[in-house]
Amino acid sequence: MKKQGVVICGFPGIGKSYLAKRHKNVVDLDLGDFQFLNYDHSKSRADLRPNPNFPQNYCEAVLNSKEKYDFVLACYSGELWQFLQSKGIEFFLAIPKKTGWRYLEERFKARGNDDEFIKIVKQSFLQESAKTDANILWLEDGEFLENALARKGLLTNSKN
Repeated sequence: MKKQGVVICGFPGIGKSYLAKRHKNVVDLDLGDFQFLNYDHSKSRADLRPNPNFPQNYCEAVLNSKEKYDFVLACYSGELWQFLQSKGIEFFLAIPKKTGWRYLEERFKARGNDDEFIKIVKQSFLQESAKTDANILWLEDGEFLENALARKGLLTNSKN
């Protein structure tokens, strides 16, 4: 039987990369690596060249990773969400509670994100945090994804 990892889509700053670094059964698929041909965290959006294969390449990478990892962490993307739904693939949205925005904003500033990035994420955050859906994994104020998964009993101690 094929491995069928759990797909978790989440906002920047919730600890996806941190979780993947700490657990061998987790992969973090950074959206920028698929969306841009010359992606580099230090470059401004204006300097990035779009990848003509996006978003299909990202969706396929998520699908393929489900067979290799227990958890596939992806950035929240409307295109990805639609793709997963069209394939009948269950996934979770990891979203901080609405009051958690201040924690995210502090994380973004601490890691050097610019004001444009923060504004874009905030708009999306405010829209998505208003949703109520059975597949939402709510993060408590100040909580990271690793803690939320442990709280729900979904994460084992398979650290690197």
